Amino acid sequence: MTPMEGNSRNLLPRLRLLSALGVIGGGTIVIGSLVAVLRGGSLGGPALVLVALGAGLLMTSAYKLLPFQTQRRKQRIDVMSRLSFEQRRDRANLRARRVIFVTLVLLAPEIVLAFALWRNQEWQPEIVGMVGTTFLFLVVFLSVYVRTRVGRSV
Repeated sequence: MTPMEGNSRNLLPRLRLLSALGVIGGGTIVIGSLVAVLRGGSLGGPALVLVALGAGLLMTSAYKLLPFQTQRRKQRIDVMSRLSFEQRRDRANLRARRVIFVTLVLLAPEIVLAFALWRNQEWQPEIVGMVGTTFLFLVVFLSVYVRTRVGRSV
């Protein structure tokens, strides 16, 4: 048994648990905002962004819990367990480059949007969070890319 095969048995239940927690978290955000609106409250811009993110989390997590997604994930893990270390490293390198490219493409309009909306005091924390999160994704995937180029495992 390869180390990857041993991880696949532990990985699938963890991914299911993570998806279940995503359903709970996203549902809490969406239901909480619906209750607030039904009680006569209103949702401002930042709260609407949070509701949209919560709904996205809810839908994505629920989709990941569907039976065909679990089978698909298991097949991907099995395919990865059959690959050699070099092939896994090359795949991680390719994926990291793709994610870095997409992150850079997203970061450019975010920075323009940040400059355009910065005067609005109410939106400043969300702007910082948006650009900061994208920048942190960029740093994480740059470190994955550098590690795979050096030859260390991911």
